[in-house]
Amino acid sequence: MKPFVLESSNRLKLARCEKGMSMRELSLHTGVPDSQICLIENEENSLTERTAAKLGEVLKVGVDCLITGNEERKKFPVE
Repeated sequence: MKPFVLESSNRLKLARCEKGMSMRELSLHTGVPDSQICLIENEENSLTERTAAKLGEVLKVGVDCLITGNEERKKFPVE
């Protein structure tokens, strides 16, 4: 059986909720439209590396962690 891995949309939502931020708050801090964040979280749009970098900087989560779920690269910035 394959280990359970969260999709990038769920990893983004989890990171956002762990910081206690709404989509609107995250949007204001990143410049990424809240409508785009909503589409990503609802799996209607893919999380690009560029967008992940903007979101990760505010959420203090590494890009690799958001995109691939690589827990070893969770910290931001990646050392």
